[in-house]
Amino acid sequence: YQRVGVQRAVHQYRGRCLLADDMGLGKTMQAIAVIKHYGVSALVVCPSFLCTNWRRVLEEWQVEDVQVCSYGSVKDGSYGIVVIDEAHYLKSRDSLRTKKVLPLVLAAPYALLLSGTPCPNRPEELFTLMHALRPSLVPCFREFAERYCNPRRTRYCPYDTRGMDRPRELKWLLDRAFQIRRMKVEVLPQLPDKLQGILYVDIEQGSRCELVHLQEKLEKARKNGSRLAQTLVMEMYRATAHAKAQSVAALVASKLQPGTLIFAHHHVVLDAMQQAVPTHFRVGRIDGSTSVAMRQRVVDGIQDGSLDVAILSMAAAGVGLTLTRACTAFFLEIPWCPAVLRQSEDRIHRIGQENVCTMYYVLAEGTLDTYVWRSIHRKELVAKRIGQG
Repeated sequence: YQRVGVQRAVHQYRGRCLLADDMGLGKTMQAIAVIKHYGVSALVVCPSFLCTNWRRVLEEWQVEDVQVCSYGSVKDGSYGIVVIDEAHYLKSRDSLRTKKVLPLVLAAPYALLLSGTPCPNRPEELFTLMHALRPSLVPCFREFAERYCNPRRTRYCPYDTRGMDRPRELKWLLDRAFQIRRMKVEVLPQLPDKLQGILYVDIEQGSRCELVHLQEKLEKARKNGSRLAQTLVMEMYRATAHAKAQSVAALVASKLQPGTLIFAHHHVVLDAMQQAVPTHFRVGRIDGSTSVAMRQRVVDGIQDGSLDVAILSMAAAGVGLTLTRACTAFFLEIPWCPAVLRQSEDRIHRIGQENVCTMYYVLAEGTLDTYVWRSIHRKELVAKRIGQG
């Protein structure tokens, strides 16, 4: 299937496509094959924590004349092919990183955009990627939004484009002119099963009262159409993290086995988990403050067995890492974006995994967890309608 992907990128899409294979199917290897096919100067743009991995693989496959840089260090230049890894980082058309990277993609004769989750939440996030590849077909956001995003005026926004329209047509256009996307169930039927389960914990009465108070304020703000509602939702999200930190850490610590990944979002939860791990477990941690060198040591430690447990920030370690020696993952918090959750799961459920993988999601009663859990499933239904799930 990787060979077919490279052939389609070169022949069907003339070297300009969105390679959107499911996480763990080897998009990096396919990109390297396309780079070698064209034999032109190349630029790889990726999150900073993936630069070392890209350089390692390029060296292994003896690919020359390739520059690797992070989104934050992109400089002007002229390249024969531009590869953008984790291309959904460009979903916001007004962000600084998009304004720096987009001209390079538009100017290059060939371009590959790599993302297992090109549409993390809604169709509007596809515009920048489609425009970057074929601006003649997707020339401006207004036209794209009018056709596919069901724009409308709301109490919060005069031109809200978070909706969806014509999903079947958008899927057809993506498959016809932009996208290669295969799912693991289609091309790797021999991959071990992925089992999922929910664990519930209680929180202390004091935290429960605080969350009830925030919920009442939120309902009042929504009823009045106040912009304060979004701020209150995020305040409840943080309060949920503080309320559940100790209880989820104690629960997961009692269930730990060697070869386990533990994901969370807030530092208060990561810290509580690290303190709760029994002393006989060898533990590594990756969060936003972890150096590139230390990140690699943690990854290598899990893979070679010198570490038993990895405590990981979903934002810092949810993409680009292969941790297939582990086969169990605990999610102490639920992210707003379903793509973040699935990307994190696929650090272990990918090529090279030989064991059944088990994912546990830890929810706290009386917190925002239930709302977020329902929200990500609604977003996944939207993504599936346009062929992104």
